[in-house]
Amino acid sequence: RDSENSGDSGYPSEKRSDLDDPEPREHGHSNGNRRHESDEDSLGSSGRETEENKTKGFDYLLKAAEAGDRHSMILVARAFDTGLNLSPDRCQDWSEALHWYNTALETTDCDEGGEYDGIQDEPQYALLAREAEMLLTGGFGLDKNPQRSGDLYTQAAEAAMEAMKGRLANQYYEKAEEAWAQMEE
Repeated sequence: RDSENSGDSGYPSEKRSDLDDPEPREHGHSNGNRRHESDEDSLGSSGRETEENKTKGFDYLLKAAEAGDRHSMILVARAFDTGLNLSPDRCQDWSEALHWYNTALETTDCDEGGEYDGIQDEPQYALLAREAEMLLTGGFGLDKNPQRSGDLYTQAAEAAMEAMKGRLANQYYEKAEEAWAQMEE
């Protein structure tokens, strides 16, 4: 058994590091040649982060989201939510983020046999709670709406209970009460 002699039992704490390698190798391209910054990838553009590349990348991500890819919808929603990874011609916009979170929540991403459930990638309760949080604080083009926020926190709590996340559900119920307490009477 070679793994016993080399100290690599498969456990992360016992894996050999690159420092243990007696023959250090240069990390190169898959064809064995070193890759230089001036090299171009298969699309003909350099791998540098430019405004044009950011715009193209986000446009492709947006097209995938519009075509019904749930994971892309969540990435687009997060981009509008946080302002990170947006193309330079766009800005943080919570109403747009809310639209994409809602679209992702309404999308079921199952394979033909129904064995794979894409909701496991990003649980429903997490998306609902983020929507509720945005509506509770308002900003970035989204009006504050404590009533809707409380309703969404309640939905998030119910979804968390279904996922066997009782403590998290209790936190969401508490946040729903706090949101409703902010309503004008």
